[in-house]
Amino acid sequence: MPAATLTLRAFVLINLAALLHGLAPLLAPAGYQTWPTAGGLWWMLAFGLFLWVHAPCYGARDPMADWVEAMNTKRRGGRSVRE
Repeated sequence: MPAATLTLRAFVLINLAALLHGLAPLLAPAGYQTWPTAGGLWWMLAFGLFLWVHAPCYGARDPMADWVEAMNTKRRGGRSVRE
């Protein structure tokens, strides 16, 4: 199952945020307060993108209920349980 484009971007951003937070102060110590702040902002952006893609899943109807409904429809010769 391929990941959504925004999910891939979120994964890239979270890795870049980790690099900014951990390695950038070693490479450019003059901006020590800037790098962790930038890393935190990138992390928040990545988490926001991830939520944008995956939050609707938590408000959706139970996928197991849909599967059970489909199996019951097949057993009854195409008639739905709700009929």
